[in-house]
Amino acid sequence: MVVVLLAIGALGGGTTKVTTVQQAAATTRAVADTTSTADDAESLYAETSPGVVEIKSTDPMQAPAMRPNYLTAEKDRICAVESIKYARRLASTAALKPYLLSEYKPGEGVRTDSEILEFAREYGATIFHPTGTCKMGSDPMAVTDSRLRVHGIGGLRVVDCSIMPTLVSGNTHAPAVMIAEKASDMILEDARGQSIAA
Repeated sequence: MVVVLLAIGALGGGTTKVTTVQQAAATTRAVADTTSTADDAESLYAETSPGVVEIKSTDPMQAPAMRPNYLTAEKDRICAVESIKYARRLASTAALKPYLLSEYKPGEGVRTDSEILEFAREYGATIFHPTGTCKMGSDPMAVTDSRLRVHGIGGLRVVDCSIMPTLVSGNTHAPAVMIAEKASDMILEDARGQSIAA
């Protein structure tokens, strides 16, 4: 998930009002000129650009190769641009305008969609909630089964947010705790006599 900041200098003290892409985008239900559907609403808070994590070596101490590929999907680029436009519209409302001095970033000189997208590429940042690298399921891309056992390897489970096939729309802490609690129940059940083979 990429966060793009729109910082607006406030009157008095030089503090800033920061609006994230997710906050701005979640407030509106349409992306660009599309109609609002369940899929469109989801795309506003869950990026669709596919990242890659690859093993580089048989040495477990060597870090994997990670390429997040932010903003490679068209929907994500549209969302980033439209979210910044929305944040600007929000900042210019009667309720907020009296308290704002000027737009700090991306700045009033950044106007076209391509300029806004370039700003998003330059200043966008992750909120560090990667998930889905060991997705749970029964399809060929799934790493674990519904009991979190790694397919084809007995006695090994994955117990974290990497088993989530898609990103949740909120913080990942509560789902991680739930996954761990459910996994502990399943591990105890298996220890009481059920097979641990995947």
